[in-house]
Amino acid sequence: TESDEDVMPYVEETKVQTIRVTLPPAYVRLADQLRKLYAEKLAKLRKFGFLRFKGVTKKMLLQSRVEIVVQMKGSKRRMYLFGALLVQSQAVMILHATELIETQGAFTLDRYLTKFREDPEQKRAGKALLKDERWVEVEARARDLSTVEHPKMEKLRSLIGEQMSGKPGSRIIVFTQYRDTIEPVMSLIAGLGGVTA
Repeated sequence: TESDEDVMPYVEETKVQTIRVTLPPAYVRLADQLRKLYAEKLAKLRKFGFLRFKGVTKKMLLQSRVEIVVQMKGSKRRMYLFGALLVQSQAVMILHATELIETQGAFTLDRYLTKFREDPEQKRAGKALLKDERWVEVEARARDLSTVEHPKMEKLRSLIGEQMSGKPGSRIIVFTQYRDTIEPVMSLIAGLGGVTA
């Protein structure tokens, strides 16, 4: 661990700082469009008798699937519950897309949507979502915005520049949550003078 005597000389003090960035208006509009679609799916799930609470978390949404499946076993309302399962699956897909535009950017969202559309083994929920004109509009807007950089990339560029000018020879580790975000980060680093990735 960090506190072991043989490790301590190699460990530098770690500080964690949260830095908030403001999304571009086009990102906000796209996220709002996705949130409306998501709210519609949650309303449908409530009509099915699930997720009766306000402020549904991702964990609650995922747990609702388990509840639906449990009710399906031996139920005479299987078709009714299958509809709930379809809506729940769509809500998860929409929530993921919303998280991508807000946290990763349009490039990563566009990659997700392209893979989603091209998936030859797409299930019923996905196929139905792909036919929704609002989802198709989300795809088009994400594609149009895919060259608009997420503001955290500019902040990353600035932080790396500050670190390298203040302490040349520094080693920096950049973590990403999604694999598709690696390419934009690598491009950003490659564009910085005197920094190698």
